[in-house]
Amino acid sequence: MKNIFSAIIILFSFSLFSAPGDTTKIISHNSQTIITNPGFGFNEYKNWVVFPNPSKKFRKVFVTMQYKCPAGMPCGAWDYIDNVILRRVGGKNFPSKDMEIVRFITPYGNGFGASWKFQWHMDVTDYQLLLHDSVEVGYIHTGYEGTNVGWNLTLTFNFIEGPPVYEPVKITTLWDKNYWWSEVSDSTKPQTVSMLAQTNIARMRINHTGHGADTVNYCSEFCPRYRSLKIDGSIVDSVNVWRGCGHNALYPQGGTWVYDRGGWCPGAVVFPYAFDKPVSGASTHTFDINVSYPFKPTNQGNEVIVAHLIECLNPQFANDASIEELFNPGLIDEYIRLNPSCSQPQIIIRNNGTATLTSLNINYALSGQTPLLFNWTGNLATYKADTVTLPGVINPTVNAQPFKIYCSNPNGSNDLFKFDDTLRSLSNKVSNYINDTIIIVELITNNLGFETGWQIFNSAGAIVKQRVVGTLGNNLTYKDTVHLPPGCYKIKINDAGGDGLYFWANPSQGSGILKFKKITGTIFKTFPVDFGSAYRFSFITGAAIPTAIDEKISEREILLYPNPAYDYFGVDVNFAKGNETIKIEMLDAVGKIVLEKTMNDFSGGYLTFKTSAFARGLYFVSISGKDFKVMKKLVIE
Repeated sequence: MKNIFSAIIILFSFSLFSAPGDTTKIISHNSQTIITNPGFGFNEYKNWVVFPNPSKKFRKVFVTMQYKCPAGMPCGAWDYIDNVILRRVGGKNFPSKDMEIVRFITPYGNGFGASWKFQWHMDVTDYQLLLHDSVEVGYIHTGYEGTNVGWNLTLTFNFIEGPPVYEPVKITTLWDKNYWWSEVSDSTKPQTVSMLAQTNIARMRINHTGHGADTVNYCSEFCPRYRSLKIDGSIVDSVNVWRGCGHNALYPQGGTWVYDRGGWCPGAVVFPYAFDKPVSGASTHTFDINVSYPFKPTNQGNEVIVAHLIECLNPQFANDASIEELFNPGLIDEYIRLNPSCSQPQIIIRNNGTATLTSLNINYALSGQTPLLFNWTGNLATYKADTVTLPGVINPTVNAQPFKIYCSNPNGSNDLFKFDDTLRSLSNKVSNYINDTIIIVELITNNLGFETGWQIFNSAGAIVKQRVVGTLGNNLTYKDTVHLPPGCYKIKINDAGGDGLYFWANPSQGSGILKFKKITGTIFKTFPVDFGSAYRFSFITGAAIPTAIDEKISEREILLYPNPAYDYFGVDVNFAKGNETIKIEMLDAVGKIVLEKTMNDFSGGYLTFKTSAFARGLYFVSISGKDFKVMKKLVIE
């Protein structure tokens, strides 16, 4: 009853004066602790919520999921499937819809600190037909970890009022099952559906992920497969059900987070597949999917497939564009790899009109700075999107500086729905500054040096200096003196193997390291090593460097080296502020403290510890100071 009451209060406060573009936020699960049920392999948390009344129509509906470590309990440690499910719609006497609208894979949370949190989002506008009045929302958390670890979940539905682009009028479940991967094409039987008289668009929305692994080809989790979509007997599209995880926004994680997988990554939402087909009202169509594999299937892996057919109306307007996403600058967790940023904002635009979108004006600026204008041209059909990189320097001068971007004049005409033309964000300043225009880039490669390379880009996106992947030797030191005129730059560190300069699950590659040094030899930036496929870092030249780097210390800024360790390991704490107290603790795999050291009045350096007193295996090293505490994995060989 408490959850229903809170939802009513939130809805009431927003709906009294709601208008096109207004956002209503309704929380279905508020800081709810979720744990697994080892006896059944899943636990469901169901709450009744009150959504807006059916007279309200929405331009967009999206769900945000915030995860934290529960109070007094470690975060979960495994990559389990979680689902947001619509159960009963309308009241407790109505039959259950049992409709999955979001699929999410939990992160490897072992090693996350008590203050850790992260938020993801997913567009569920396709399901707005069911998101009205009283709805029972289920959150399923699968797995077998037990009751001593878990997650703190806040699940929020965000309703943006306005005319839908594709207004849904009917939703049909075509397939919803876990299939042995050897039987998918035989078991997903063709489904024939008669459309409503008013239907103009048939939209297929599919969540499809592979799990489990045989001992030969590691399918379904670790092998790609192609899925084709047939409508009325003809193949209309084919996709590779595969996802690269080395660019995962949540990094590093405790497990094998960098390994590419069958349509999913640990600590990430599953991206739904969508395909739109114009249809005539009251027509009948047959839908089918087929899956082909590079190997002979066995029964060890399974494919989790949920497919919905959403019947929709045509868009209302001819010329109608929107800005759908703002990647940078910003503070959104999912875009942390691109931020903070001092140039080249990135956005997604979408054509919401019936006319092909060929031109669009895009205006953008940080508060207090001169606005910039970009004239986009292209060729976007209805509901198609384009990722756009915008020119110019947008360097914030303070943290949390507002940024605004908006689009106008689609096809040289008035935008007939203006309330999704604008996005705003807060942007932190690029906080590592270089005292002059000369830096030294020092790279020590690991045992797979040919996988590593780096590039420095100027504010226009041109490469000004690089070490090309495939040209470097193993376990060698490369020092490059780089002259950079005053301005905004970005370095991108690349790893062709997808597992950074160090990854705990691949000890044979050894450890590498990359640093920025001043011309005097002073280190002012040590880059993370467990970054997956790439790491980006923006910086400014020609400005005074602070005496202490003022960026927030995160687990990506602390380096254990070498790792795996043999005779010794070191902790790089060059970021430490003058006269700071640093505490280092090493814990074994069960959480027992086996090493503890506190240093008062410490001003940075590289601390070494002998490993002869410790058995081989996995350890955790906790490093804490006045305003930070992080934990890193350490392997002792």
